Amino acid sequence: MSDDNPHGLAVVTDTTPIRSESEAARDFNWAAQRTWKVVNPNRVNAVGTNPAYQLIPSASIPPLMDPGTPQYLRAPVIGHTVWVTRQHEEERWPCGDYPTQSTVDHGMTRWIADDESLENTDVVLWYVFGIHHVTRVEDWPVMPVDTIAFWLKPFGFFDRNPALDVAPNHRD
Repeated sequence: MSDDNPHGLAVVTDTTPIRSESEAARDFNWAAQRTWKVVNPNRVNAVGTNPAYQLIPSASIPPLMDPGTPQYLRAPVIGHTVWVTRQHEEERWPCGDYPTQSTVDHGMTRWIADDESLENTDVVLWYVFGIHHVTRVEDWPVMPVDTIAFWLKPFGFFDRNPALDVAPNHRD
């Protein structure tokens, strides 16, 4: 609560641009309800904001393994929720081509080593999602399915809510 927020209900968002691949690894923050937007800086809508796609994570559980384990060393991409890279056709597998047969990373950490600029270019947003399965008696002999999801929402593409011109539904 403050003079600017006397009722304690104001919500303020912070924007932190990811300008290059060295800044590419980001983690979810439940307390701040962190999301990410891929923004087109060359367009502006009627309210003065840039159109974007917003990634809203849900299953962003960090890995429960030491970074020195073989699994982590060959796929360190699992260590962060989001990565952003400049788009390259040959960069398709963030854990490398054969992650279960290697002992080192041949994917994401190599791709970002050149620290390419991410401004005003095509980018790839890599979202690492998952859960940890803590086994229960009910999981044997047939394990049920766990469901995880995320949202990728358009943000600022329209100058107003496009549903405002929908004809009313008259029921007589």
